[in-house]
Amino acid sequence: MRSRRHKVLHSLAGKPLIHRVLELIHGAGADEIVVVLGHQADQVRKALPESIHTIVQEPQLGTGHALQVAAERLRSFGAERLLVHYGDEALVRPETLQRLVATQVSAEAPISAAETISRRWTARVSGSGRTPVSVTALSASSASMT
Repeated sequence: MRSRRHKVLHSLAGKPLIHRVLELIHGAGADEIVVVLGHQADQVRKALPESIHTIVQEPQLGTGHALQVAAERLRSFGAERLLVHYGDEALVRPETLQRLVATQVSAEAPISAAETISRRWTARVSGSGRTPVSVTALSASSASMT
């Protein structure tokens, strides 16, 4: 996308894409949302409601690094589950995310993952054998994945 405006700020049916994603995440049952900002952080932060927690990822080294950058804030919530969702992925049903969050995890299988596949990239989140901390992390940075 070639634009001076961050892609999450473009409108979809009259609302910025990031607002649609935040509605989706709330609809999935999130109590707290952390948006990890990167490219054009100030521009994106200004568009977010005050209730949204933000962390700036500098430099932007991908989704796994975004989680590392946000780890301390995420732990402070004391949540039992973590949902990672991209800031430009608004065309998902809340029910789909609710089913994902409801999937049982354990120390032997600490991650439930939904994989997004397109012609250009595949996104995957993997982790260590630790039980996941949880809340909702949302990456608004434009990371390119292969």
